[in-house]
This record gives sequence, C-alpha cells and structure tokens, in this order.
Amino acid sequence: MAPSKRYRTFNNDTTKFDLDSDFILAIIHYDGFSERLLHFEVFIDKNFNFCCLLDSFKGSILNSNEAFKLELTSILPDNIKEQVAHLLLQNLGDINEKYTFENLAITDIGSQLILVNNNNETINISIEGELKNYNLVNKNERILEKLISDIRIWIENLYEKII
Repeated sequence: MAPSKRYRTFNNDTTKFDLDSDFILAIIHYDGFSERLLHFEVFIDKNFNFCCLLDSFKGSILNSNEAFKLELTSILPDNIKEQVAHLLLQNLGDINEKYTFENLAITDIGSQLILVNNNNETINISIEGELKNYNLVNKNERILEKLISDIRIWIENLYEKII
C-alpha cells in the first residue's frame, strides 16, 4: 500500500464516498473538538492487511507540542480480522446510512464514517458521536458497534505508544 494511494474518492453523482476496490472496509474517525484532535483512517484490504493514517495536534515523541502525521501498515490483529470477516457475512441492508442526533446539532462531537465495499458498491455509514449512544435494534448494528469500538481501542493503544 503506497503512501500516495487514493484510498477513497468522493463521488459527485451519488454524493457519497467510493472506497477503492482493493479494500473491503474503512473506518474514518474524528475525535471532535478535543485537546489532541485525534483523527485516524483505517483501510482494510481483501487480505486483511491494513493501512492506518493517523494524525493529531497533541505533542508526541516525534514532534514536541506540534502536530504529527503517521502512516502504519501491517497485518490486522486476529481479533479485529475475525470481526471484520463476520461483519462482511451479514446483511448490511438493515444498518442505517446515518446515525445523527435528531433536532440537535453538536458541532464539536466526534464522528465516524464507515465505508464497506459490498457487491461492487460502497456502503457509507455516517455516525455522530458513538454508535453505542443510539438505540441499536438489530444484531448487525451491534456487530458494527463492537467492531468500531475495538478498532478505536486498538488505534488508541497505538496512539498512546507514540506520544
């Protein structure tokens, strides 16, 4: 996975993102307005390799009190790999495209964008805050919530080792 690769592109016709066909899943996470302003994008390919683009404004061992960007590539941890494979076997049609707080706009809240390549189409799932804060009514939403949570914990642990 080359650093200059375009992992996702915006499709003006559908007004959604298209995930590059080499990948099966992407999770794009923004902390929201926080001290560190952590942002990461995890792209998982068909062989369960990953590329993680990570950036933050909190000081680190790399740059004292300045923003940093880092790209990590490797094989996905087994527990995450199993969850991704399980999610891809599910009917994703019963997962909403958008999870937003009705009648309320919280501009500094974190968010996630999940992109799933399924039958030559990219499914876009946009989440304000965390999925666990919504009334999850079906098992596929709970499977997705667990995967997002575990990926966030895994990336948070990588991030803590860097700073």
